[in-house]
Amino acid sequence: NYSRWLIANEPYFIKYKASYEPYIMIKRINLRRYDARFRGYGWNKIVHLLTLAWIDKISWIVSNDCFIFHIPHYSSRDANNY
Repeated sequence: NYSRWLIANEPYFIKYKASYEPYIMIKRINLRRYDARFRGYGWNKIVHLLTLAWIDKISWIVSNDCFIFHIPHYSSRDANNY
């Protein structure tokens, strides 16, 4: 919900939406490890985020006063396998 983020004056809680791939900042202590079998292409980050959301019940907070951007890149060589 980018329109909400643009006008937010303070951080706010959200529920994780399946298939969304946000960049996250999270404390690594006691965090479930990323499953390296998902390296390459095909839902690797989404599976990890779903695990954090649905199994570990992580609380998701949107920061209102910072942002990052993604630099477009070519698809990986594994992209055609999925």
